[in-house]
Parts: sequence; structure tokens; C-alpha cells
Amino acid sequence: LSGIVRAMYSYLGLNKSFKGDILGKLQWKWLENELNNSKTDFTVIASSIQVLTTNTAVESRNQYPVSKKRLLNLIANSNPSGLFIISGDVHFAEIS
Repeated sequence: LSGIVRAMYSYLGLNKSFKGDILGKLQWKWLENELNNSKTDFTVIASSIQVLTTNTAVESRNQYPVSKKRLLNLIANSNPSGLFIISGDVHFAEIS
């Protein structure tokens, strides 16, 4: 049911003006500092929810459009080396 609600919100554009955030001020400040001052060969960003999915039925950063845009802008501006984004919170079951 929650997937259907998320998909309908997205389809109708009801979440486009939502200004909620996943990170707090201190978390954003820390992330910006880490990405802007990183000297590593690889950068891993871990997220508890999907970051780049286009699937509107799953919980993702798509439900937080301002936060998603901020994260993507930060990544583009800091240009971290060897960026790898890992995310979760999609549950599947399979019988094979």
C-alpha cells in the first residue's frame, strides 16, 4: 500500500514542493567538508534509502526533492574521486 501511495504522490507531483530533509545541519556540514577536502582515490557514500532510482514505488530520495538536489549538486561541485554510492531499503523476495 505504501508503494502505491508513493507512486501516486510522484505521479500527481504532490511531493515536488516538499522541503523535508534526510540530513540535519551538522550532517550536511560534515558531508560537505569530507567531500570537499577528500584526498582519497575512492569515495563511498552510503544511504539508507535509494538515491538515484527512478522507481516511484520505493522509498527513495525522490520523496525528498530538495535534499536530493542538494546532494547531487554537492557531488557535482566537489567531484569526489572514484565515487561509489551504495544504498538500501528495498525489500524483495524470490523463489527460484
